[in-house]
Amino acid sequence: MPTVGADVRFGIGGGLEYSEVEKRAKASLARVGLEHLYDRPVASLSGGQKQRVAIAGVLAQVCNNDYLESMPLLMYLAHAS
Repeated sequence: MPTVGADVRFGIGGGLEYSEVEKRAKASLARVGLEHLYDRPVASLSGGQKQRVAIAGVLAQVCNNDYLESMPLLMYLAHAS
């Protein structure tokens, strides 16, 4: 049964060291408030938690940590106009 961490790590691009993949996965889970569920089976999560895991997976694929830190500003700017 896949874990939350495995689910988030799955889509991260190849060519990275495992430690970097794991670092991105954990940082993305922290951004959605689920870092404490890293080793939990996905099947045991609520529907809302599964949605946040999916969001973390996308963030881990397309973002580095610097981008994640600037997300609140980017979201504000997107909605300010």
